[in-house]
Amino acid sequence: MDVYNSILVNIYLVFCAFFDNAESLTGQRNTHQPKPCCLPHRFQAIVVPVASFSVDNRKLVRVTRDWDNGLQIQESILLLQDGSESVEYKYISDFQHMIQYISSKNGCRTQKIKSGMLEPCMPENATYLGKSYIGQYDSKADIDGWYFRRTDKNRNIEMTIAVTSDRCVPVMEHITGTLGEGESKDERRSEVDDDYSKHYSDDDDDDDDDDDDDDDDDDVDDVSIAHDDDDNNSNIKNDDDDDDDDDDDDDDDDDGDDDDDDDDDDDDDDKMIILIQCLLNHLIRVSFGVKLFHT
Repeated sequence: MDVYNSILVNIYLVFCAFFDNAESLTGQRNTHQPKPCCLPHRFQAIVVPVASFSVDNRKLVRVTRDWDNGLQIQESILLLQDGSESVEYKYISDFQHMIQYISSKNGCRTQKIKSGMLEPCMPENATYLGKSYIGQYDSKADIDGWYFRRTDKNRNIEMTIAVTSDRCVPVMEHITGTLGEGESKDERRSEVDDDYSKHYSDDDDDDDDDDDDDDDDDDVDDVSIAHDDDDNNSNIKNDDDDDDDDDDDDDDDDDGDDDDDDDDDDDDDDKMIILIQCLLNHLIRVSFGVKLFHT
């Protein structure tokens, strides 16, 4: 697993909070908006992957970042039943020399880092998601939510981060996208699709020409067969014409009823779609912030 050259989905620290950047609980609109801040240049955090953490799979990731020296360490830790911990692997990333050291039970190896280190400071154009808090009473801490992108230094990622309001200490971080590939998966997919369509369109043109020749021969045979059928079945067709007229009248009445039923079904579908949209809008409003669902 290459942390810096693969898709990242990391959630730092699990907590329950609701951002509201429009109105407070009292109904008054929040007018004060903080500015993007810089994280501490050195810190250590325990990463809790929400999707996989459970009683049977108690794995954590300990992250240490040192921006002054361009170092980052990630350790995959398994919590054992006796309370001790076992380090399954360790990534030591040296961004000054763009080398990553990977240590595990199977040995140690190195590889090149293909993207820049995440900056400690948020960009000036970061989107403010709102204010919330974690904890209670004397242990309560106010937090601010932010969303921004990084599309330079061979990166294409989206980040949602929550930091303490007073010291910009990271509480939650959610990263999606690609590092070390220089472009998004959608861009690469479009290029592949273009090459694929171009390659097969040339072959299809040749195949179409051959098919047209075969179709011309088949058309001649079809005409002769149809000609014989017309001679044999001309009397039968005359007898069936009267029956077809009666059936057409009945079909017209049935079509009118079916159209009314289709209109009723369409109205019901429209109402259901509107109801689903209202429910989704409500869920997004009371959840972690709209920007968190970009991933």
